[in-house]
Amino acid sequence: METNFRLRNTYNSKVLTGILIFTYIYLISILFLSQIYVIFPPKYFYDANTIRKFMDVSTSFIPLDSYNNIAFIYRLIGFNYDTNLAYAGIFTFSLAYLLTTLCIFVFGKLSLNKYFIGIFSLWSFLMVVYLGQFSKEISVIILLTLTLYIAGKKDYIFFPALIVILILYAYYFRIYWVIILYFVLFLYFIKNFSKFKYILFLIGFLFLFVIANYKGIFLTDARASVNSFRIGSIDAQSLILNPLKNTSFVTDFLNSIIIFIFFIFPIPIILKLKLKYILFSLWELFNIFLFIKAAYFFKNKYDVPIHIKKRVKFSIIFIISFIFTQSLFEPDYGSFLKHQIGLIPLYLYLMSNYFYYKSRLRRLYKA
Repeated sequence: METNFRLRNTYNSKVLTGILIFTYIYLISILFLSQIYVIFPPKYFYDANTIRKFMDVSTSFIPLDSYNNIAFIYRLIGFNYDTNLAYAGIFTFSLAYLLTTLCIFVFGKLSLNKYFIGIFSLWSFLMVVYLGQFSKEISVIILLTLTLYIAGKKDYIFFPALIVILILYAYYFRIYWVIILYFVLFLYFIKNFSKFKYILFLIGFLFLFVIANYKGIFLTDARASVNSFRIGSIDAQSLILNPLKNTSFVTDFLNSIIIFIFFIFPIPIILKLKLKYILFSLWELFNIFLFIKAAYFFKNKYDVPIHIKKRVKFSIIFIISFIFTQSLFEPDYGSFLKHQIGLIPLYLYLMSNYFYYKSRLRRLYKA
């Protein structure tokens, strides 16, 4: 009892310290944001400029038109075509930063572990790069913050809400989110079959390709169609190409599995021996390593409040589902990283709780 009281008081004081640290990181990030329009080439602002162009014509939501719909949201907030990209960037980044810190401070437990602060700082740097402008990824951060909150509720609230939210997002923004929903629900389902869950997942994953092939579709050909005009371009050095020519659902399946492995171990771009690709690969390996450690830790951890345990479980399942879906469609490693930005609330929520409960466990053992 006395130990728990002491831990609560210590945690409350750390929250105040955390607010100061996170405010400092935010101010440094804003300072860096003011420079990205000088540092980065025009290709980094292609999406932002496209969204801005849509602001002249966007007057309502249109199914399956992500540029129009995100432009319409920005217009509702008060932005327009003449808005300076830097102002839009400050708003978008600040909103993403606020929602991410909300997930950490309110939905879970805050960790001031030096490794977590370092991870948070580096992800904040990437948030500046991809969210310091008009961005479609802010819609993902808003959606996942809402879904993470609902994940702590009773199952009869969570699952219907999850299905409605993801289907609506797929309908108005990215239709392939239906596949993410499929993976998420399937992973929740097979968790009840511990002895056969890996076999069941393989069957469920393969089933997706069988159905697509029956409809005359090769899922991984989506990236091939995007890349067909980019091969050899100086601005497309990190293209992701299917290793196999699609002739059946088997080759389609194998292409996805191979690319998934290359996401975890980015061998194709490491072999290019360029500094930025090596740094990206090290960053990716580091995050995958931490993700696996956190997933394993919570698998065997029972002294966690049920609402946090539910949100941690959702974070793990959604991240896995998201990356599997990326293995079907992503045309290059730049797009892979940009879309990973949307996962920041889930990933940093998971990491904060991992470092907090790992540290708490050590203190309890010492006590």
